Amino acid sequence: MKSWPFAGRERELDHLVGLAKDRAGRGVVIAGPAGVGKSRLAAEVLRRFPADRHAVLTIRATQATGGIPNGALADLLPREAPPGNTMRWAAEELIGRAGGKALVLGVDDAHLLDGHSAGVILSLVGRGRARVVATVRTGEPALDSVTALWRDGHVSRADIGPLSDADTRAVLTAALRGRPDEDTVLRLCRVTAGNALFLHEIVHSALESGTLQLVRGMWQLTGATRWRPAWWTSSTTASAPCRPRSRRCWSTPRSPSLSARARSARWSPRARCWPRRSAG
Repeated sequence: MKSWPFAGRERELDHLVGLAKDRAGRGVVIAGPAGVGKSRLAAEVLRRFPADRHAVLTIRATQATGGIPNGALADLLPREAPPGNTMRWAAEELIGRAGGKALVLGVDDAHLLDGHSAGVILSLVGRGRARVVATVRTGEPALDSVTALWRDGHVSRADIGPLSDADTRAVLTAALRGRPDEDTVLRLCRVTAGNALFLHEIVHSALESGTLQLVRGMWQLTGATRWRPAWWTSSTTASAPCRPRSRRCWSTPRSPSLSARARSARWSPRARCWPRRSAG
């Protein structure tokens, strides 16, 4: 179950696709807390651009490349940069990769972009030479050249929240290739608080431990399973919009023991264990 099929959030996806293709703008930035499914939604949006007319280039920003000029674009650029204006050179290289098709940039974790990469992307989008579908994590600092994408009206910004109960049910049905019973859906909704990453990991753990089983044709959680991920934190804070950061400003340090997607996730203290079945 390393990769789940996409399910649920049909209305959100249609809305995001509409924003991404809107002729009045140049794309969309999808914002939300860690683990809510921003990257998956962005990937589904990018799939809606016909390959015969669009060239989609994917860009993944990380903390490791955040201090390297054009670090996020390294896989898309020649190894040696010419002297002079490297931002203009990088922009032209990306345009050249499109091969005459409309260029669409898929930028994951744009709040971690280095200054040069962010400047190249802003230049291309601002001049109408490319569209962008990007994700940012709310509550994390971002460069001015990143926030300018939506602040200056080049693209739309769409903030997404946790999965609804109906979306959770749809995701579980698709992932398990069978219907979960209603009690299992409600328990998972409560314990995960609609966080897609947490849902994925806890279902995987329950399958491995045998506490999620197929019973009379429906998936059921059996017993009172206590489980908490290694990256658990008990605090939870309200998410705030991305705030600008300087080139020297780094995100909050993360523990090396945490997984890339879940490191700074915050979960409600009530989700420390499966809720027990009520009597009767």
